Amino acid sequence: MDVHGFQFDVERREGDTRIEICCAAKPGLLLSTVSTLEAFGLDIQQCVVSCFNDFGLQASCSENMEQRAVMSSEDIKQALFRNAG
Repeated sequence: MDVHGFQFDVERREGDTRIEICCAAKPGLLLSTVSTLEAFGLDIQQCVVSCFNDFGLQASCSENMEQRAVMSSEDIKQALFRNAG
């Protein structure tokens, strides 16, 4: 999903979720992004963050079975977009 300079990609496969974000940097964005993922019951296993000109994040997540929520890739994309906007 690429909207007005924001790029969000979420790919889900059998309990694993891959997330890629590129958008304008703003204070607190990393913390709010992590909180958004945790709210969906996703535990970050690996993460690469870049904050040079823009904010970039690539993360591999697993589902927290105790917090598992019914969600689609589109639900996660929309929540991350709202978080960054």
